[in-house]
Amino acid sequence: MTYTTEVELAVTIEILDAARGAAATRATPPEPDDIALCVRLGALEVTDALPVEVLAALEVDALERLRAAADEP
Repeated sequence: MTYTTEVELAVTIEILDAARGAAATRATPPEPDDIALCVRLGALEVTDALPVEVLAALEVDALERLRAAADEP
């Protein structure tokens, strides 16, 4: 028997790389911020197994946390 269920699990997020995007100019469109994450469930690296929308949400959260940390004195 196989079935699907939702489970809430704590994962560890490691920011591997982050770059601030560039503002738009007359000649070029804006470039978005870029971030690379590693997501672990215990010792298991699960980044590539995450649904695209889950990884995107984690990337947005990581960028927000980086911005907040940069704003702290």
